[in-house]
Amino acid sequence: DNTVKTWDPGSGKCLHTLTGHTKRVNALAIDPTGTYLITNSHDKTIKMWDIMTGSLIKTVADDADGHRNSVAIDPTGKYWVTASGGKAKMWKVEKTFGDSEELETVEEIKPKSPCSWICAAALKAF
Repeated sequence: DNTVKTWDPGSGKCLHTLTGHTKRVNALAIDPTGTYLITNSHDKTIKMWDIMTGSLIKTVADDADGHRNSVAIDPTGKYWVTASGGKAKMWKVEKTFGDSEELETVEEIKPKSPCSWICAAALKAF
């Protein structure tokens, strides 16, 4: 149904249903502080959500073709890495999140064969 749900581990109740993607969500990651959630979808968007409220904070278009494999956040929360269609993109977070937040692709990696583990491998370089 193209949504992501957050759950209360104690009660087992659904806290939020995150709607906004128009195609299947294949990957997600939570930042080191537990404040936000990043999703990577076949609709070619990366979305950032507030975990506590379930609100959409930011949508970033990702023009990479192919299967959405993964998304990861580095331990400082300053970089995201997404893998799609055999390519990985590293996104640098320019400033604190909000309406004016900008992301830029700072590195693009194209391996010889598609792989879903590339996000974890790229983050170990920091």
